[in-house]
Amino acid sequence: MVKVALLKALEKDTDPAVQIELIQVLTKIEEKRALTPMKDLLSNEEVPEYVKKEIQYNIYSLEKS
Repeated sequence: MVKVALLKALEKDTDPAVQIELIQVLTKIEEKRALTPMKDLLSNEEVPEYVKKEIQYNIYSLEKS
């Protein structure tokens, strides 16, 4: 239940600090379902570049785990 809530928060929250924290937590718990929302954020022009860099780093970590 908690993992689903974290995934939904990542999809909806627009605060960059919250996005980064969610990305880090989901990566740490190796939640592969986070890959899709992360990739969606990468293609969103409204997401700041520093959040995209965090996503790219964590996508790499998730894909190799």
